[in-house]
Amino acid sequence: SCNFTPELTSTPKLCVSQPNGDSDTVFVIHGNGFIPGTPVTVKLDGAGASRYHPVADQMGTFNYAIDQGHDFFTGSMQPGVYIVVAAGAGGRTASTSFIVNPPGSGPPGQGPPPGQGPPPSS
Repeated sequence: SCNFTPELTSTPKLCVSQPNGDSDTVFVIHGNGFIPGTPVTVKLDGAGASRYHPVADQMGTFNYAIDQGHDFFTGSMQPGVYIVVAAGAGGRTASTSFIVNPPGSGPPGQGPPPGQGPPPSS
């Protein structure tokens, strides 16, 4: 999750709005420490780079919603761990990750909803 205050820094950081969700979740990436006024390339491991390049604001920050514009996937995101890398001017890069849970799995660690798991052993 994101909990840093925007500040002018030469050390890039990247965080995600929530660490896990399902295929309907919009994962918002927040970057800090990029060169103000320069474009940032957002790459999703295994899916390439986004066609849209957010521009770092005057504090060197940017936000990007993963797959809201369907840059990476034509349909829903498949369950798994995704690594996001943001690459900006001056060789500044940072990465973060998030997890897409399988449909119907509920919150992590909760197991399947009642009635959808294996029958109780007797």
